[in-house]
Amino acid sequence: EIIKGTNPLVPDSDNDGLLDGKEIQIGTNPLNMDTDMDKLLDGDEIKYGTDPLNPDTDGDSIMDGDEIENGKDPNFDDSNNEILVSEVLTPGASNRLESSWTIMNIEKYPNAIVEVYNRNGQKVFSQKGYNNNWQGDFKGSRLPGGSYYYNIYIPELDKIYSGWIFLTY
Repeated sequence: EIIKGTNPLVPDSDNDGLLDGKEIQIGTNPLNMDTDMDKLLDGDEIKYGTDPLNPDTDGDSIMDGDEIENGKDPNFDDSNNEILVSEVLTPGASNRLESSWTIMNIEKYPNAIVEVYNRNGQKVFSQKGYNNNWQGDFKGSRLPGGSYYYNIYIPELDKIYSGWIFLTY
């Protein structure tokens, strides 16, 4: 320990929750509380299962400490989980992207609740665990062309996305 600059009488020289011997074993600096400078102590990195030598364990461009601070999982890449909602639906169109209503990345949120309302506020579609399969129908019939309002509730994010979708034929 003297060679590494630590005091053999102090088991955790930097007081980060990892014993000096363990730090030397895994390659972290026993004199630096946060070897990778990600705002997460080396001992906490072990607790959360993150890499104390990599400031961004999941590679999503958000430092591990920032993810923990914001209630996110530093072991899960949440950078490409943004919900993107198609604003046009052309039901029944063969070989067209818009033949069913597409919500990009919705499959990553299996508890999502998707609802669509007509201009009178009547709910014309509702589904938990939406899988990009709605084709503008209500009770077995095609809805008339026009604007419809949607709410998409993502419980995992505690967020509601709202907007308009236009049905056209």
